Amino acid sequence: VHSVLNRTPVHLIYEIILVDDFSDQRNRSETADRLLTKLPKVRCLRNSRREGLIRSRVRGADAAKAGVLTFLDSHCEVNKDWLPPLLQRIKEGSRSSMFTSLPDVT
Repeated sequence: VHSVLNRTPVHLIYEIILVDDFSDQRNRSETADRLLTKLPKVRCLRNSRREGLIRSRVRGADAAKAGVLTFLDSHCEVNKDWLPPLLQRIKEGSRSSMFTSLPDVT
C-alpha cells in the first residue's frame, strides 16, 4: 500500500481496496487496522471466511468504483512511475488485458 501511495501520482489514484482473506488475527493488530483505514483513499474489506485469491480479487473488483483496476499481492511493491505507461495503453485504445512484472519484496 505504501509503495502505491508513495510512487504513484496522487491524481491517478481513485481508491485502494485491500481485501483481507480471513487472515489469522495473530498476524494483525488493531493498531495496524486503524492505521490502514486512516490512509488516504484506502478501503479495507474483510472476508468472513477464507475465500482464496480469485474470489478475493472478484470481491475487490465488485466493490471498486474506478474504471481501471490493477491487482497487487501483499508481497508486491510498485516502482516509481509504474502506472502512467499502463494508463497510456488504455488511452490509446488497447482493450486487452495488460500484465507487467513487479519485483517481489523479500
